[in-house]
Amino acid sequence: VSSSGYTDINGEVNLPISGQALGTLLVTVTKHNHFAYLGELNIGIVSAFAAYANSTIDDDNSGDSSGNGDGVVNPGESIELSVSVRNFGLMTASNVGASLASDDAYVTVSDGEEDYGNIPAGGSAWCAEDFDFDVALDAPDGRVLEFEFTAQSGADSWTSLLQFTVASAAFTAEGTSWGGGGGSLDPGESG
Repeated sequence: VSSSGYTDINGEVNLPISGQALGTLLVTVTKHNHFAYLGELNIGIVSAFAAYANSTIDDDNSGDSSGNGDGVVNPGESIELSVSVRNFGLMTASNVGASLASDDAYVTVSDGEEDYGNIPAGGSAWCAEDFDFDVALDAPDGRVLEFEFTAQSGADSWTSLLQFTVASAAFTAEGTSWGGGGGSLDPGESG
């Protein structure tokens, strides 16, 4: 398992970790002109552990969504996000609820709370409704929108990092032509 990233202004970073692993992860933190910090993070089995499993993007102009229906996040769209939660633990996660939040300037979360009910050990559940968010018209192509997805059951909570990339028109000029005299564009010419 390998993951890297840069901290924010508060010194925090969310590192996506793929796969499921038990045991010890080695952690290294570095900064220019400082000694490296070397530590360990133990990953074990817990009784209940409800976390993000999967999602679908709905931008089909039905319900609370508006967009072109291609299932891709585009500028100016209102997205309905259905999210599946899986219980990775050994016991039922009871009365699971979840929240979706983002501090990205190009996103407004308009419905950030959903319920999942009870999820048995090893089981998954989709939210009965969906989360809703709006993407700003000026969101740039390739922008990675980050969301904090937090599932909770009783006093326990688990946070996952969700990332969606904005796809928008990305034009490149490949040539120009004009009909002005002399073969060059001069002030006051048109055509």
